Amino acid sequence: MAEEGIDISSQKSELIDLDYFNECDLIITLCGDALDKCPMIPKGVNHEHWDLQDPACATGTETEILAEFRKTRDLIKEQVKMIEK
Repeated sequence: MAEEGIDISSQKSELIDLDYFNECDLIITLCGDALDKCPMIPKGVNHEHWDLQDPACATGTETEILAEFRKTRDLIKEQVKMIEK
């Protein structure tokens, strides 16, 4: 993400409080297990599942693994652009 000028070095995964879901207009889940582990999505909240491969599971050389992270980043970037329209 630093390549895109975005510092995520202090970011971490956290459980999301169900009350937070009630205030959302759109919930997006990104990989297969996220869809299964996501709590019940409240009625009236739009939900999209983007079935992306988790780049943290990539294997190969450092270059190949980095390429998977970049691919996933770019796919998310394109999907977000579609939402913005």
